[in-house]
Amino acid sequence: MPFPNPKLGIDFSNYIAGCTKNFTGREWVFRAIREWLSDPDGSRYFLLTGDPGSGKTSIAAQLTRISQGEFTCSKLAPGFLSAFHFCSVGRSNWTDPRNFARSIALQLAANLTYAQVLKEIGDGDKHLNIKVDIDVKEAKNSAIQGVVIKNLSLGGLSGQEAFNRLIVDPLNILYQENIKDKIIILVDSLDEALAYSGGKSIVSILSELQDLSSNVRFICTTRSTRLVLSYFESLKPHRYTLITKSEANQKDLCEYIKTRTSSKTVKEKLLKEANLELDYLKSRLLELADGNFLVANHVINEIETDKLKLSDLSNALKGFDGIYQSFLRRFCGDDWDKNYQPILGIFSVAYEALTEEQLRNFLSKADDYHINPTKLRRSLGVLLQYLEAEQNFVSEAYKLHHAALREYLLDEKRNQDFWCDAKDFHNLVIRFYQSFTEILDASSFKQIDTYGLRHLTKHLIKIASWDELIRLLSRQTEDGKNAWFNAKDEVSEPAGFLDDVDLLIQNLPKELSSEEFKALTSIEALNYQVELIIKLASCYPNSLLPEALNIAIGSTDDHYKKRLLTALVDKFPPELLPKALEVALAIQDALPRAKALIALADKLPEALPMTLDAAQAIEDEFARAKALIALADKLTLELLPQALNAVQAMQNEYYRAEVLTALANTIPEVLPMALDAAQVIQNESRSAQSLIALADKLTPELLPQALNAAQVIRDEYYRVEALTALANKIPEALSMALDTAQAIENEFARAKALIALADKLTPELLPQALNAAQAIEDEFDLTTLLIELMNKFPQSFTPYFLSSIQTIKSEYFRTKALISLASYLPENLSEDIKQRISNIIQFIQDDSYKATLKAEFASYAPEIIEGVKLDDI
Repeated sequence: MPFPNPKLGIDFSNYIAGCTKNFTGREWVFRAIREWLSDPDGSRYFLLTGDPGSGKTSIAAQLTRISQGEFTCSKLAPGFLSAFHFCSVGRSNWTDPRNFARSIALQLAANLTYAQVLKEIGDGDKHLNIKVDIDVKEAKNSAIQGVVIKNLSLGGLSGQEAFNRLIVDPLNILYQENIKDKIIILVDSLDEALAYSGGKSIVSILSELQDLSSNVRFICTTRSTRLVLSYFESLKPHRYTLITKSEANQKDLCEYIKTRTSSKTVKEKLLKEANLELDYLKSRLLELADGNFLVANHVINEIETDKLKLSDLSNALKGFDGIYQSFLRRFCGDDWDKNYQPILGIFSVAYEALTEEQLRNFLSKADDYHINPTKLRRSLGVLLQYLEAEQNFVSEAYKLHHAALREYLLDEKRNQDFWCDAKDFHNLVIRFYQSFTEILDASSFKQIDTYGLRHLTKHLIKIASWDELIRLLSRQTEDGKNAWFNAKDEVSEPAGFLDDVDLLIQNLPKELSSEEFKALTSIEALNYQVELIIKLASCYPNSLLPEALNIAIGSTDDHYKKRLLTALVDKFPPELLPKALEVALAIQDALPRAKALIALADKLPEALPMTLDAAQAIEDEFARAKALIALADKLTLELLPQALNAVQAMQNEYYRAEVLTALANTIPEVLPMALDAAQVIQNESRSAQSLIALADKLTPELLPQALNAAQVIRDEYYRVEALTALANKIPEALSMALDTAQAIENEFARAKALIALADKLTPELLPQALNAAQAIEDEFDLTTLLIELMNKFPQSFTPYFLSSIQTIKSEYFRTKALISLASYLPENLSEDIKQRISNIIQFIQDDSYKATLKAEFASYAPEIIEGVKLDDI
């Protein structure tokens, strides 16, 4: 998906083309994705997991081709993906969360509505610089060609902040406007995204999403590594594993081998070696690959390039270690030591693709390695089959073709003969750049290339060179400014300085001195200076707090004043608070002034009246309501009349009810007014929401009024919501809610209402709920309702649930229901229950679902698993 301005986005087209060359099969994976997409209540995350070489990235790349209409798939429709992103450990710009946020935003901006919201956010945000041109005349069904992003600069935003401002905030605005469309975002190789070390990784950001519509979903691929999976464990992702020995995978691999061995090159080799039949070759390759596509691809490549004779197939080794070991053994001792280990060692520690010149530079500092340009080029040619080449602006750059090779080279236990000591090669990189960083004048820093500016700090951290790292980051120019920041700013990467400081603080085993903090923050650009102080807030020295306040005073930007005050307020000693209050009161814009004063109010109670004045002065009602809600738990009875006047002045009924409800938490006398406000809201959804927020606070004398307010809500679904919330204090409201839910004509709304009621049902109401469940025809709704009811029923109802699960046609929903039932089963199951479970599992065709059930039921009843012979998978 190319972008109008390639400097702003990442063009993955060449990468996708390479990953999908000779793509074969995988319809069974596409079917699983379709079933997950069709589940309205499915997990936000579809995690496609598998071992290295199992085809995760190829599948991800093929999904983008299906979405773009380049490949037809009966399971998935063109345009089903809203955006996609690929991570690669050797391409640091692909694993940078800021680039990720920018890349996704640029793709989502193909939608007119999103582009308009993004433009509005950019217009009102001091950090973002977004220039969006929209030609509405060219619009067709919201997807238009007329959106042109001319500039998208993120200033000093971190990856998390960039993702929030570019992705989360615009999407929340769209969904608040009742947009119903699904947003599906594909992210490949989360395990490689963990290589990013400049703060929160893409994995952290994606796993911490909370306040975002459930209509926003992610298809992610990752190796089955505990490090990645632990991030998502509590989020209950839909995990789908590529099982290399499954029948479906073996069938696809067989077809792939058939296609590859049909090439002219392989057929010619078979003619020369007449003792081999094509069928034998195919079966032997299938055996060698052991279900792994990358291994099969490698062996066939070796045959095609004459590096492996057909007669030597019996000597080919299985798996990656065997492949790499077989390849490296071609080099004799001296040849390996002098010509190949140095190159592979540098590649194994590099954070992005390297040019020949960069390799030559790094190796020039090696005492034991002497590779001249001619030898270097020849050695690269020999290694090229294990390298991935990409076109740089001026020349080609290279990286290791797969993370598995990097791990093999650096693992001494797995690779004793060809091990590369990472520390040695980190040192080589550092020594090259030291020739520039040890010179004090600013011009020497300008000679450092972009690789050094981006990654030198990471290399220093890898060898724990803390003193050198502090010297680098705190080096100052003759005029007292930070030299490292200036060098990054020269090449338009000033935000990278914030990442470097992040790394320093996260890894440094000692505390920085006040002088070192001061040197770090000696930055002329105010926005970055402020962001840096905020980033350092938790460990910022008290001795420098007056200087931080002076920066706020000297700033003409209200946003930065507010940011500094709210970040540092908890550190201010009593003697600085009056000065901080002056800074807050000097903020001209009402909204940031109110936020700054609210932050100070806990430490300065005398600031409360001024804070309330500031909140009242906010013109936008939504922002004013949020400010008043933030103040609600701080207000005293003396200030209540003024707060109530501010509430009464609001035109929006819902905002008025929200503020009154917040006030009622600390001032119970406000409860009757809050209930009255909830009753007069015309929008029934918001009226129900207000009653729900008030339900647990209501006093006995107000309960009849609340019950009446719930009963007069015309929309049956919203009435059920309100009655359910009141059931804790009004038991009879529960049966009213169940009766109302059963009467809902729309099956989807009826199922949703029954699901919401499930955890509150009493034993007396359970039979009625079961009857209601039997009437649900939609398999998703039925599955969800059964799952919600399972923990409410005694174990004697297990046969009923098994009968209902058996009627579910979709294997996805059947597996989902059976897994949920497993957690409610007793330790000792009757023979009849075991047999019924075994029968359900036996008829599931999908190997990944079978494997999941195998793992789930093994601890409850191993004999169930034996009955379905899952060990054959």
